[in-house]
Order: sequence, then C-alpha cells, then structure tokens
Amino acid sequence: MIIVRLKGGLGNQLFQYAMARRLAHANSVQMVVDAISGFRNDDFHRSYCLDHFNITARIASSDEIAGILGRNLFSRSLSAVSRRLGIFNGKCTFVRERTNLFEGDLFDLCPRGDTYLDGYWQTEKYFLDIRSILLREFSVNVEMETANKKYFGDIENTNSVSVHVRRKDLVKHPVASRIIGTIPSDYYQRAIAFMEGAVRRAHFFVFSDDPAWAMKNLSFSSPVEYVSCNLERRDYEDLRLMSCCKNNIIANSTFSWWGAWLNRNPSKIVCAPMRWFADETIDSSDLVPADWKRF
Repeated sequence: MIIVRLKGGLGNQLFQYAMARRLAHANSVQMVVDAISGFRNDDFHRSYCLDHFNITARIASSDEIAGILGRNLFSRSLSAVSRRLGIFNGKCTFVRERTNLFEGDLFDLCPRGDTYLDGYWQTEKYFLDIRSILLREFSVNVEMETANKKYFGDIENTNSVSVHVRRKDLVKHPVASRIIGTIPSDYYQRAIAFMEGAVRRAHFFVFSDDPAWAMKNLSFSSPVEYVSCNLERRDYEDLRLMSCCKNNIIANSTFSWWGAWLNRNPSKIVCAPMRWFADETIDSSDLVPADWKRF
C-alpha cells in the first residue's frame, strides 16, 4: 500500500497525489491518502481539496493514519522525522523528499509493502508515464456552474490563452514572500506579447486572486476577459477553465502549472516564468516541462 501525505494548496496536493498514484500503479498496490496530518499546522489554513475530482484513492481515517505513523508521531508533526528513510511501527517504510529535483532512485526505494510518502514531488518526471490516468482522475466531478458556462463557451470558440496571476498570499505571508515571491508585471507583458505574435487572434482570460492588480498592471492589444466568479471557494472551477484554454501563461504557482499540464491541446503554447523562486538557491529546473517557454 502507498500512503501519501497531502499538504499545501490544490496544486501541491495534485503533485502529491500524482506521485503516489504512479507508484501505486507501477507496483499494482492500493493507494490511500493522508488528508489529515499535513494540515494540522498549516499557516494558510488550508485543507483537503481533491473532493471535486474523479480520484480513485481511498481517504484514510484518522485512526488508520495514527496506526500507520504511531500515536505519538501522529499527534505531533512529521518534521520530527528528519531522515529520508525510516520505519514506522516496524512495518511501514517512510520516504521523505530530499530535494525538489527529480530523484529517480526513489522508485527503487519503495518496496511492495506499505510505504508512506512525505514531500512535494514537483516535477512531471515522476508521473508523465501515467498522464492518461491523471487526465481522467483530475477531471472535475461536478457540473459546471452557470457563471462559468459563459466563459467556457468563449474559451472553446476563440484562440484562448489563460493568464494566471497569483499575489495575495505571497504578498501577505512573510515566509512565502521570501521563498517564492511575486512575479513582476514585465514577465506577463513579455509573455502576452509573445502570445499575441504566436497565436492568431488571441483571446485572453485572466485568472487571479487579485484581479484589481491584474487590471491595473497588465495591458493587452487583444480581447481580454477577467474570470472572477470563483476565487478560492471554487478554485477547481478556475483550474478546469484554465485547462480548457488552448494556450497558457502561468504564474510561479503549482495551481496554474496544473492548469497548463491538464490542457489537452496537442499544439498548446505554455509560457512560464524563468525565475520560479525568489530564493535563488532553489533549483527549479525540473519543475517546468522542457517544451514550455520560459521568460
């Protein structure tokens, strides 16, 4: 059995699920989700948010997770486990992510017995070979709401380009601001100019947690619509709409990363920021797929 610890927002949870799903598929074992322990001390007050997707993994109960980790560790924090590998209760192998770069040897570290994964796993290299499975399981399982159907129609009937701007949590939270940081408007202007040259009659759709900033700081020579009917409460709807766009301009955000990755257009153009982290010591070279354009 593969057990994965979910933490962070929707984009991070999709990465964590994708990694575990690939390991479970490769080893023909069951996958379960720890949707509890990773949110106990979350500074952003986030919680499990994959319930609107067609995922197949079972969600473990608190008693089951406590039995896997041990009651003492379950009641504290996994940060107490500093090593990469360990054994819980003499039966479950613990695997912690060592770096944000692809760790190919990790597939050899996971036995057919119970394995508990703790990490972010932010590269498609872990799960690209099960793309068809993930496209199916990361589809939204609820009918599109009326407010979004109009945008969906416009997206389908134009040479649509999504633009994602993430700001509020990165500005307000000092640690996130120092490590991740916000992307300046000149990145967006370069990417928009490139799309306007590469995509005939481009039509832009802007998704942002700070639409006022986007309206003030981004300029377009092409038609543009601002999608502001969902925000955090229905982030899965924004993800679905972004993935339906024919091309994508993403932020330094795992949320819009997935919006682009789930885009099924075989000739899509994806623009991503060259600098993903404000902390320049963090290597993001494995995070962005090789065929995406970086500005």
